[in-house]
Amino acid sequence: MAHSSPILNDDFEVISSPSENHFSYIKNWLSEEYKATRNGFYCNIEIIKDSFAKNTVLVLSYEGKGIGFVTWQESFEFSATIQILEIHPKFRRKKLGTMLLQKLLEFFPEKGIYAVSLNCISKVSISFCKNLGFIKIPSVIEPENDQEESSKMYKVLIEHAPILTNESSSNSEILEMTKDDVVYKWEIQFEPKSRKLKLPIIYPTNRYCNLVWKKENRIIQSENIQYFKPDVYFYTFAIILELPLL
Repeated sequence: MAHSSPILNDDFEVISSPSENHFSYIKNWLSEEYKATRNGFYCNIEIIKDSFAKNTVLVLSYEGKGIGFVTWQESFEFSATIQILEIHPKFRRKKLGTMLLQKLLEFFPEKGIYAVSLNCISKVSISFCKNLGFIKIPSVIEPENDQEESSKMYKVLIEHAPILTNESSSNSEILEMTKDDVVYKWEIQFEPKSRKLKLPIIYPTNRYCNLVWKKENRIIQSENIQYFKPDVYFYTFAIILELPLL
């Protein structure tokens, strides 16, 4: 029976805690595909097995059998890297991969994951990710590689502070992230009677970036991101949830 709709019916289920039986079935069809085509993700079966062990996998089940999966690695607090997305050969080209990735992006904030990144290795995958709201990480943060069809992309999954696109008021409290000659700016706003930010600052970064905290054009703190206080959650992303009292 053909299933062309991306909408789940009673025969399909997305499972956040899959069983050993799901893994065994997936391992079997990945192996069969590799033997037939020398393509697919069977070469990554140990990564997939590890994701099942750590429960960092969502499985798409059809009639109780795992016919698709997506794995991820929690790269640091509040962020993750999506590793592998695959659908059984007989179920491809039915938008099930799109649906499964959308389910994962909805699932992440429930687990305290606010931002995700992934590597796209073809023009098709880049287009696929763009359609789901992913953005290419700026080259100043993630240097371009020699592969024209490869790109590292990201998506922030919760409401967050926007980058300032014009000059801020001289009375504003501002956080800047700088790398080489590029400067990103955010206006800092706090919850009432709190140092918690109304909207968190979340943006791709690396350990060579600097943070500059200003109030009324006066520098409060200027440090490499590794030494900024309070400690910034950073790996692929800088994630700033609060700032201390001045």
